[in-house]
Amino acid sequence: MFGDYTALFNAVSSFDNPDHVEFSEDYFKSSFSQPRVDLANDIVLVRNFDGELVASGTIFPQNTTPAKSRIMVQVHPDYRCQGIGTKVLHYLTQNSIERGIDLSLCRIPSYRPYAISFVKNRGFEKDHTWIKMQFEHKIPGKPFILHWGFRVRGLNVKKELPLWAQLQNEIFEDDSHYEPADVESLTTLINHSSFDPNLILVGLFNEKPIGLCSGWPINSKPTESRKKKVQIQGMGIVKKYRKQGYGQALLFELLNRAFLKGYTSSELVVQSSNSAACSMYTKCGFKEKYRYLWFKKMY
Repeated sequence: MFGDYTALFNAVSSFDNPDHVEFSEDYFKSSFSQPRVDLANDIVLVRNFDGELVASGTIFPQNTTPAKSRIMVQVHPDYRCQGIGTKVLHYLTQNSIERGIDLSLCRIPSYRPYAISFVKNRGFEKDHTWIKMQFEHKIPGKPFILHWGFRVRGLNVKKELPLWAQLQNEIFEDDSHYEPADVESLTTLINHSSFDPNLILVGLFNEKPIGLCSGWPINSKPTESRKKKVQIQGMGIVKKYRKQGYGQALLFELLNRAFLKGYTSSELVVQSSNSAACSMYTKCGFKEKYRYLWFKKMY
């Protein structure tokens, strides 16, 4: 199943994604090993008469109250405009209702206006927007002059998963779209094929953990000409210590470590409503590429 799913994803992405990379089968095997993803109930596959996978639908349950899920529909470019996507989406929404899910979310990039029209015509409403930003690694960043007492160190993933969860949950506690982390979910993350323990950093003030920044290599199929890219996730400072330059220093430390490990670019997504974060990333050299529009449907 994973081989077919990978081939379908790569076909859909390569059709119009300006950041397309060819993902490997191992990447999706790791991704679907999450405890809350049930391969028997959370994925629907559509095949043609020759047995080739031409479409899929996936439900990603979220650990929230009220119950939410993220849904994703993929249709091979050669099989679009045949009603397949409509049937897959109907199956996913009916499945969500039967399972007691109150709200479904779907994420659509701004370069797919046809997909935006598709979900709007089927009862989904715009909820929020993420901005996709990218940074090109050329030279190491300049050192920062900060208040005495702040430093950055790597996170010990063998011993400090509870600290990781606690910090991340505190940083994003006011984000209504955030799904709380726990040791179980983080254990799954560090077992993913793309995980690099050297790119998980903690910021400390007087030895007290106050910030977190993680980088995730974007693994594609290995080729000699492949450029190495890292995705910035979980970046933030706890509320009491914000607006003092600590976030910028933490981010630049991660960018420098990524540069020294041979990464040629970094990317991240940030909520369009978070003007402070958008401004900081722009000052750090990140530039907007496109946007992710999130749509929701209540049941």
